[in-house]
Amino acid sequence: MLPAVTYFWGLPMKKVIVLALCALAVLSFAGEKKKSYMPKVYGKINVSYGVEDINGSDSWELNSHASRVGVKGSYPVNDGLDIVYKLEWEVDVTDSSKSSSDHIKARNQFAGLKGSFGTFLAGRHDTPIKLAQGKFDLFNDGDSDIKTLTASEIRASNVVAYASPKLGDMATVMIAVVPGEEPNGEDGPADTVTANLVVEKNGFYGAIGALDADSATYLRGVVYYKSKAFQIGALFESDEAGDFDEDAIVLNGAYSFDNLKFKVQLGNSDIGSKGKGLGNPLYQGVESLSVGLDYKLNKNAGLYTYYVTTDDDGKHEADYLKVGGVFKF
Repeated sequence: MLPAVTYFWGLPMKKVIVLALCALAVLSFAGEKKKSYMPKVYGKINVSYGVEDINGSDSWELNSHASRVGVKGSYPVNDGLDIVYKLEWEVDVTDSSKSSSDHIKARNQFAGLKGSFGTFLAGRHDTPIKLAQGKFDLFNDGDSDIKTLTASEIRASNVVAYASPKLGDMATVMIAVVPGEEPNGEDGPADTVTANLVVEKNGFYGAIGALDADSATYLRGVVYYKSKAFQIGALFESDEAGDFDEDAIVLNGAYSFDNLKFKVQLGNSDIGSKGKGLGNPLYQGVESLSVGLDYKLNKNAGLYTYYVTTDDDGKHEADYLKVGGVFKF
Protein backbone atom coordinates (compact mmCIF):
# COMPACT_ATOMS: atom_id res chain seq x y z
CA MET A 1 0.00 0.00 0.00
CA LEU A 2 1.28 3.47 -0.81
CA PRO A 3 2.77 5.50 2.07
CA ALA A 4 0.40 8.37 1.28
CA VAL A 5 -2.52 6.07 2.08
CA THR A 6 -1.14 4.41 5.18
CA TYR A 7 0.25 7.61 6.76
CA PHE A 8 -1.12 11.16 7.16
CA TRP A 9 1.00 13.91 8.77
CA GLY A 10 3.32 11.18 10.02
CA LEU A 11 0.54 9.21 11.80
CA PRO A 12 -0.86 5.80 10.81
CA MET A 13 -4.16 6.18 8.94
CA LYS A 14 -6.08 4.16 11.57
CA LYS A 15 -5.06 6.60 14.30
CA VAL A 16 -6.00 9.54 12.07
CA ILE A 17 -9.46 8.06 11.51
CA VAL A 18 -9.96 7.36 15.24
CA LEU A 19 -8.85 10.90 16.16
CA ALA A 20 -11.17 12.38 13.52
CA LEU A 21 -14.13 10.39 14.81
CA CYS A 22 -13.37 11.44 18.38
CA ALA A 23 -13.15 15.08 17.32
CA LEU A 24 -16.50 14.85 15.51
CA ALA A 25 -18.09 13.23 18.56
CA VAL A 26 -16.78 15.97 20.85
CA LEU A 27 -17.95 18.72 18.49
CA SER A 28 -21.36 17.09 18.15
CA PHE A 29 -21.74 16.78 21.93
CA ALA A 30 -20.54 20.35 22.47
CA GLY A 31 -23.05 21.65 19.93
CA GLU A 32 -25.87 19.72 21.59
CA LYS A 33 -24.76 20.92 25.02
CA LYS A 34 -24.75 24.53 23.88
CA LYS A 35 -28.22 24.15 22.39
CA SER A 36 -29.81 22.39 25.32
CA TYR A 37 -27.90 23.25 28.48
CA MET A 38 -26.01 26.51 28.15
CA PRO A 39 -27.78 29.41 29.90
CA LYS A 40 -28.35 32.69 28.07
CA VAL A 41 -27.08 35.88 29.64
CA TYR A 42 -29.19 38.87 28.62
CA GLY A 43 -29.99 42.38 29.73
CA LYS A 44 -31.18 45.87 28.97
CA ILE A 45 -29.78 49.30 29.83
CA ASN A 46 -32.31 52.15 29.71
CA VAL A 47 -31.05 55.58 30.74
CA SER A 48 -32.57 59.04 30.37
CA TYR A 49 -31.36 62.58 31.02
CA GLY A 50 -33.53 65.62 31.42
CA VAL A 51 -35.38 68.08 33.60
CA GLU A 52 -38.07 67.30 36.16
CA ASP A 53 -40.40 70.01 37.43
CA ILE A 54 -42.03 68.76 40.66
CA ASN A 55 -44.48 71.23 42.19
CA GLY A 56 -42.61 74.13 40.62
CA SER A 57 -39.12 72.97 41.64
CA ASP A 58 -36.78 72.08 38.75
CA SER A 59 -33.94 69.60 38.80
CA TRP A 60 -31.83 67.89 36.17
CA GLU A 61 -31.75 64.12 36.51
CA LEU A 62 -29.91 61.16 35.04
CA ASN A 63 -32.16 58.16 35.62
CA SER A 64 -32.04 54.42 35.04
CA HIS A 65 -35.41 52.99 33.99
CA ALA A 66 -35.66 49.34 35.02
CA SER A 67 -32.25 48.47 33.54
CA ARG A 68 -31.69 44.77 34.12
CA VAL A 69 -29.49 41.74 33.73
CA GLY A 70 -30.45 38.10 33.85
CA VAL A 71 -29.74 34.48 33.11
CA LYS A 72 -32.30 32.12 31.63
CA GLY A 73 -32.40 28.75 29.95
CA SER A 74 -33.85 25.28 29.75
CA TYR A 75 -32.65 21.78 30.54
CA PRO A 76 -34.22 18.76 28.83
CA VAL A 77 -35.48 16.06 31.19
CA ASN A 78 -36.70 13.78 28.41
CA ASP A 79 -38.45 14.08 25.06
CA GLY A 80 -41.12 16.74 25.42
CA LEU A 81 -40.27 17.86 28.96
CA ASP A 82 -37.84 20.64 29.92
CA ILE A 83 -36.80 22.33 33.13
CA VAL A 84 -36.95 26.10 32.58
CA TYR A 85 -35.43 28.79 34.77
CA LYS A 86 -34.76 32.51 34.99
CA LEU A 87 -32.85 34.72 37.41
CA GLU A 88 -33.25 38.44 36.71
CA TRP A 89 -32.25 41.57 38.62
CA GLU A 90 -32.96 45.24 38.11
CA VAL A 91 -29.77 47.32 38.24
CA ASP A 92 -29.78 51.08 38.72
CA VAL A 93 -26.85 52.02 36.48
CA THR A 94 -27.01 55.68 37.60
CA ASP A 95 -26.97 55.00 41.36
CA SER A 96 -23.91 56.49 43.05
CA SER A 97 -23.89 53.86 45.77
CA LYS A 98 -22.63 50.32 45.32
CA SER A 99 -24.80 48.90 48.09
CA SER A 100 -27.93 51.01 48.49
CA SER A 101 -31.29 49.29 48.74
CA ASP A 102 -32.35 50.50 45.29
CA HIS A 103 -29.13 49.66 43.44
CA ILE A 104 -30.06 46.02 42.82
CA LYS A 105 -33.61 44.66 43.03
CA ALA A 106 -35.02 41.22 42.35
CA ARG A 107 -37.22 40.80 39.28
CA ASN A 108 -38.63 37.53 37.92
CA GLN A 109 -36.76 34.59 39.41
CA PHE A 110 -38.22 31.10 39.08
CA ALA A 111 -37.84 27.48 38.02
CA GLY A 112 -40.44 25.31 36.32
CA LEU A 113 -41.41 22.49 33.99
CA LYS A 114 -42.42 23.06 30.36
CA GLY A 115 -44.01 20.63 27.94
CA SER A 116 -46.83 20.30 25.42
CA PHE A 117 -49.22 20.74 28.36
CA GLY A 118 -47.89 24.24 29.07
CA THR A 119 -45.61 25.55 31.81
CA PHE A 120 -45.69 25.19 35.58
CA LEU A 121 -43.40 27.52 37.53
CA ALA A 122 -42.64 28.56 41.09
CA GLY A 123 -40.78 31.55 42.47
CA ARG A 124 -41.06 35.31 41.98
CA HIS A 125 -43.01 36.33 38.89
CA ASP A 126 -45.19 38.99 37.27
CA THR A 127 -48.80 38.21 38.12
CA PRO A 128 -51.18 37.22 35.31
CA ILE A 129 -53.19 40.43 35.80
CA LYS A 130 -50.02 42.45 35.20
CA LEU A 131 -49.09 40.38 32.15
CA ALA A 132 -52.55 41.01 30.68
CA GLN A 133 -51.26 44.37 29.44
CA GLY A 134 -49.14 42.64 26.78
CA LYS A 135 -47.27 45.38 24.89
CA PHE A 136 -49.95 48.00 25.47
CA ASP A 137 -47.88 50.48 27.50
CA LEU A 138 -46.10 52.75 25.02
CA PHE A 139 -44.16 54.44 27.84
CA ASN A 140 -43.24 51.30 29.75
CA ASP A 141 -40.59 51.81 32.47
CA GLY A 142 -40.67 55.58 31.97
CA ASP A 143 -42.07 58.39 34.10
CA SER A 144 -45.62 57.64 32.90
CA ASP A 145 -45.54 53.84 33.09
CA ILE A 146 -49.10 52.61 33.72
CA LYS A 147 -48.06 51.68 37.26
CA THR A 148 -48.46 55.43 37.98
CA LEU A 149 -52.19 54.99 37.29
CA THR A 150 -53.08 51.48 38.46
CA ALA A 151 -52.70 49.07 41.36
CA SER A 152 -52.35 45.77 39.49
CA GLU A 153 -48.79 46.11 38.17
CA ILE A 154 -47.76 43.45 40.67
CA ARG A 155 -44.73 41.18 40.68
CA ALA A 156 -45.39 38.74 43.51
CA SER A 157 -43.11 36.56 45.59
CA ASN A 158 -44.03 32.98 46.50
CA VAL A 159 -45.92 32.41 43.24
CA VAL A 160 -47.06 29.04 41.93
CA ALA A 161 -48.32 29.49 38.36
CA TYR A 162 -49.51 27.65 35.27
CA ALA A 163 -49.37 29.07 31.73
CA SER A 164 -51.17 27.21 28.96
CA PRO A 165 -49.83 26.59 25.46
CA LYS A 166 -51.54 28.33 22.52
CA LEU A 167 -55.18 27.27 22.42
CA GLY A 168 -56.78 27.26 18.99
CA ASP A 169 -53.82 29.20 17.57
CA MET A 170 -54.97 32.43 19.24
CA ALA A 171 -55.67 32.16 22.98
CA THR A 172 -53.66 31.51 26.15
CA VAL A 173 -54.60 31.22 29.81
CA MET A 174 -52.46 31.82 32.89
CA ILE A 175 -53.40 31.29 36.53
CA ALA A 176 -51.30 31.84 39.66
CA VAL A 177 -51.76 31.44 43.39
CA VAL A 178 -49.85 33.05 46.23
CA PRO A 179 -49.89 31.38 49.67
CA GLY A 180 -50.24 33.61 52.72
CA GLU A 181 -47.27 32.29 54.68
CA GLU A 182 -48.30 34.44 57.66
CA PRO A 183 -48.88 32.34 60.83
CA ASN A 184 -50.92 35.12 62.46
CA GLY A 185 -52.80 36.29 59.38
CA GLU A 186 -53.13 35.07 55.81
CA ASP A 187 -51.92 31.48 56.01
CA GLY A 188 -53.89 29.55 53.38
CA PRO A 189 -52.55 27.76 50.29
CA ALA A 190 -53.98 30.42 47.95
CA ASP A 191 -54.74 33.67 49.78
CA THR A 192 -54.29 35.47 46.46
CA VAL A 193 -55.56 34.08 43.16
CA THR A 194 -54.92 35.82 39.84
CA ALA A 195 -55.54 34.81 36.23
CA ASN A 196 -55.74 36.10 32.68
CA LEU A 197 -57.16 35.17 29.30
CA VAL A 198 -55.35 36.53 26.24
CA VAL A 199 -56.56 36.44 22.63
CA GLU A 200 -54.08 37.47 19.94
CA LYS A 201 -54.53 37.20 16.19
CA ASN A 202 -53.44 39.16 13.09
CA GLY A 203 -52.41 42.29 14.98
CA PHE A 204 -55.39 42.24 17.35
CA TYR A 205 -54.74 41.83 21.08
CA GLY A 206 -57.41 41.47 23.73
CA ALA A 207 -57.02 40.38 27.34
CA ILE A 208 -58.82 40.27 30.63
CA GLY A 209 -57.03 39.82 33.95
CA ALA A 210 -58.29 39.47 37.51
CA LEU A 211 -56.85 39.27 41.00
CA ASP A 212 -58.70 38.31 44.17
CA ALA A 213 -57.11 38.73 47.60
CA ASP A 214 -58.51 39.07 51.12
CA SER A 215 -58.02 42.83 51.10
CA ALA A 216 -58.84 43.75 47.48
CA THR A 217 -60.14 42.64 44.10
CA TYR A 218 -58.71 43.94 40.82
CA LEU A 219 -60.11 43.59 37.29
CA ARG A 220 -58.29 44.71 34.14
CA GLY A 221 -59.25 44.71 30.46
CA VAL A 222 -56.90 45.53 27.59
CA VAL A 223 -57.45 45.81 23.85
CA TYR A 224 -55.23 47.14 21.07
CA TYR A 225 -54.56 46.73 17.40
CA LYS A 226 -51.05 46.91 16.05
CA SER A 227 -49.81 47.02 12.47
CA LYS A 228 -46.50 47.94 10.94
CA ALA A 229 -47.53 51.59 10.68
CA PHE A 230 -49.70 52.25 13.74
CA GLN A 231 -51.04 51.07 17.07
CA ILE A 232 -54.18 52.12 18.93
CA GLY A 233 -55.44 50.77 22.21
CA ALA A 234 -57.24 51.14 25.52
CA LEU A 235 -56.85 49.79 29.05
CA PHE A 236 -59.55 49.82 31.70
CA GLU A 237 -59.13 48.80 35.33
CA SER A 238 -61.66 48.56 38.15
CA ASP A 239 -60.42 47.86 41.68
CA GLU A 240 -62.28 47.27 44.94
CA ALA A 241 -60.89 47.57 48.46
CA GLY A 242 -63.39 47.36 51.29
CA ASP A 243 -66.25 49.72 50.49
CA PHE A 244 -64.25 51.60 47.85
CA ASP A 245 -64.56 50.98 44.12
CA GLU A 246 -62.19 52.98 41.90
CA ASP A 247 -61.51 53.02 38.15
CA ALA A 248 -58.74 53.91 35.73
CA ILE A 249 -58.65 54.28 31.96
CA VAL A 250 -55.67 54.70 29.64
CA LEU A 251 -55.84 55.44 25.91
CA ASN A 252 -52.89 55.49 23.54
CA GLY A 253 -51.79 55.49 19.94
CA ALA A 254 -48.63 55.38 17.87
CA TYR A 255 -47.64 56.01 14.27
CA SER A 256 -44.41 54.63 12.77
CA PHE A 257 -42.54 55.55 9.62
CA ASP A 258 -39.01 54.61 8.62
CA ASN A 259 -37.14 54.27 11.95
CA LEU A 260 -39.32 56.78 13.81
CA LYS A 261 -42.32 56.23 16.05
CA PHE A 262 -44.51 59.04 17.33
CA LYS A 263 -46.61 58.06 20.35
CA VAL A 264 -49.12 59.58 22.76
CA GLN A 265 -50.76 58.22 25.90
CA LEU A 266 -53.52 59.70 28.04
CA GLY A 267 -54.54 58.42 31.48
CA ASN A 268 -57.17 59.22 34.07
CA SER A 269 -57.31 57.30 37.34
CA ASP A 270 -59.09 57.35 40.68
CA ILE A 271 -56.98 54.37 41.72
CA GLY A 272 -53.74 56.34 41.79
CA SER A 273 -50.14 55.26 41.58
CA LYS A 274 -49.84 51.68 42.86
CA GLY A 275 -53.32 51.99 44.40
CA LYS A 276 -52.74 55.02 46.63
CA GLY A 277 -56.34 56.12 46.03
CA LEU A 278 -57.92 52.84 47.14
CA GLY A 279 -59.58 53.26 50.52
CA ASN A 280 -58.78 56.98 50.64
CA PRO A 281 -61.99 59.06 50.43
CA LEU A 282 -59.99 62.31 50.15
CA TYR A 283 -57.99 61.24 47.09
CA GLN A 284 -59.00 63.23 43.98
CA GLY A 285 -57.33 61.08 41.31
CA VAL A 286 -54.50 61.54 38.83
CA GLU A 287 -54.37 62.64 35.20
CA SER A 288 -51.41 62.26 32.86
CA LEU A 289 -50.50 63.10 29.28
CA SER A 290 -47.40 61.67 27.58
CA VAL A 291 -46.02 62.50 24.15
CA GLY A 292 -42.89 60.83 22.80
CA LEU A 293 -40.70 60.08 19.79
CA ASP A 294 -38.62 56.91 19.40
CA TYR A 295 -35.77 56.41 16.92
CA LYS A 296 -34.75 52.83 16.18
CA LEU A 297 -31.03 52.37 15.53
CA ASN A 298 -31.31 48.61 15.05
CA LYS A 299 -33.22 45.71 16.64
CA ASN A 300 -31.20 46.01 19.87
CA ALA A 301 -30.74 49.76 20.31
CA GLY A 302 -32.70 52.96 20.09
CA LEU A 303 -33.02 56.59 21.19
CA TYR A 304 -36.08 58.39 22.53
CA THR A 305 -37.44 61.62 23.87
CA TYR A 306 -40.65 62.32 25.73
CA TYR A 307 -42.64 64.93 27.59
CA VAL A 308 -44.93 63.92 30.46
CA THR A 309 -47.25 66.07 32.52
CA THR A 310 -49.18 64.74 35.52
CA ASP A 311 -51.51 66.16 38.12
CA ASP A 312 -51.93 63.87 41.13
CA ASP A 313 -54.70 64.82 43.58
CA GLY A 314 -54.23 68.49 42.78
CA LYS A 315 -51.31 68.50 45.21
CA HIS A 316 -48.53 66.84 43.24
CA GLU A 317 -47.98 68.36 39.81
CA ALA A 318 -45.05 67.16 37.75
CA ASP A 319 -43.58 67.69 34.29
CA TYR A 320 -40.80 65.59 32.76
CA LEU A 321 -38.79 66.37 29.62
CA LYS A 322 -36.28 63.61 28.86
CA VAL A 323 -33.99 62.22 26.21
CA GLY A 324 -32.59 58.73 26.52
CA GLY A 325 -31.44 55.51 25.00
CA VAL A 326 -32.06 51.78 25.27
CA PHE A 327 -29.62 48.97 24.53
CA LYS A 328 -30.51 45.27 24.74
CA PHE A 329 -28.05 42.40 24.75
